[in-house]
Amino acid sequence: MYQIYQWSDNNKLQRLDSYQYWNDEKKEEKKEWNIQDGNFGKLESYIETMGLDKDLRQALKISGICGKTRLTGIELGGGVCWSAPVLFEQLNDIKEMQFLEFSYHRIAKIAPLLLEHYRIPEDKVKLILGSFYEIKCPDETMDFVLLSQALHHAAEVERLLAEIYRVLKKDGVVIIIGEQKCGWKFVIYKMLERWRDIVFGNRHSNNIMLYKQSGCLSVDNVLGDRLYSFGSYRKMFRRNKFKFKKINTQRNGLGFVLWKQSEL
Repeated sequence: MYQIYQWSDNNKLQRLDSYQYWNDEKKEEKKEWNIQDGNFGKLESYIETMGLDKDLRQALKISGICGKTRLTGIELGGGVCWSAPVLFEQLNDIKEMQFLEFSYHRIAKIAPLLLEHYRIPEDKVKLILGSFYEIKCPDETMDFVLLSQALHHAAEVERLLAEIYRVLKKDGVVIIIGEQKCGWKFVIYKMLERWRDIVFGNRHSNNIMLYKQSGCLSVDNVLGDRLYSFGSYRKMFRRNKFKFKKINTQRNGLGFVLWKQSEL
């Protein structure tokens, strides 16, 4: 029996950006990751089509952690824990793998079914309902942090990166996959919009206020998706004391491996 832990109270979770959408079970019933009917094939097909499994394997190889032992990791925005079979296959010795998610039905109803189906050891998994801004772990305790289709959902991305930096060991790594790539035409269009508002004195326009959020170009107010240019990712990583390497993803998206830089 996979145990569910709660790190954040419900009132605090409900105030998070896009909480209502991602906790609407009716809207999620027809999605590929709803395997409560026992149909795992649709989820596997989705993961393969999106290339997420291949992206994760590639990132793990680049990260250099595959040969290490007694690993402790956490996935933020872990969803239904689709990454678990890949992680336990690729990493030699996982001591504990934590999956943190703010969608109750995903982490409490769907994830245990997936973990049981793929025979992931119960004693090495912790399922957590909570906010990825508040990781209830001591400083420098994580060998790796994974975000799959998750970083661009952070309304407070600087706060999230600071929290990741705090819990990551000195030689730890961050794996980020499933980020959305902005074409150069879209980036230029958004830059022109922003300069137009500056020139005409509309300094509180959505274009300007969004860009102050670590260079965010656009946001979906329902899904919480945020779009960044590659340059914005580069600046936010460096500003939060991470070295990084961009990885080539399967569907022309963006992925990164980050290494923690020591405090001077």
